[in-house]
Amino acid sequence: MSNQQRPRPGKLSERVVEQGFPQHVFGYALEDDLVLYYGFTEIVFLYLTGELPTSEKAKAFDTAMMLQSPISVREAPAHAAMLARLMGSHLANVTGIGSVALTEWARSVTEQHQEFLEWLNKPNKVLPACAYSDSSDSRQYREMLVARLAKENISIATLERSLSAEAARLAVFHWAGLVLPDQMLAALVVARLPCAIAQALSHLPSELMNYPANMPEFQYER
Repeated sequence: MSNQQRPRPGKLSERVVEQGFPQHVFGYALEDDLVLYYGFTEIVFLYLTGELPTSEKAKAFDTAMMLQSPISVREAPAHAAMLARLMGSHLANVTGIGSVALTEWARSVTEQHQEFLEWLNKPNKVLPACAYSDSSDSRQYREMLVARLAKENISIATLERSLSAEAARLAVFHWAGLVLPDQMLAALVVARLPCAIAQALSHLPSELMNYPANMPEFQYER
């Protein structure tokens, strides 16, 4: 039967949230279970994977999300959101602009590390070049991350490699259970969006004249 002959469904199937009281998310009661016993990042993990994380994986995911969350106003997503705010845009538009820019940034990160993400599923001796960095900053970052996870009795073998800071965070996401690029992309956006909005809200719409724009000199013709 061709697609044109196949009857179309009369309604959409709900696959994530079951309405009613109590609401259920992937089968878990929201008000009677999730709200009482789980934190926000664990619920984010549930939305992204369809499963609740173990205690260790929840701590690793929470650590990676917090370390990923800051975004400088010098970076495009936060800068675009801030500029929209200075131009007088409504916060709804500012948030939308920041979200779109963050999604493009996250897509760039996952695409640039595609070979590494595939490597994480079947690691071998040869580390993909896209994930490699032996700079002092990368070493210090990995040491900090390993020490932070060790406090939670978490050891991730991949972090013993010479990874860049970005690759190290992706490795933690993967260890926690985000094995698909789309899952990581979504996690990156969720992690950084609050800070991007905060960067925008730290400015007032009336402060546009304080924006450091280098305008060319000109003269009016009479």
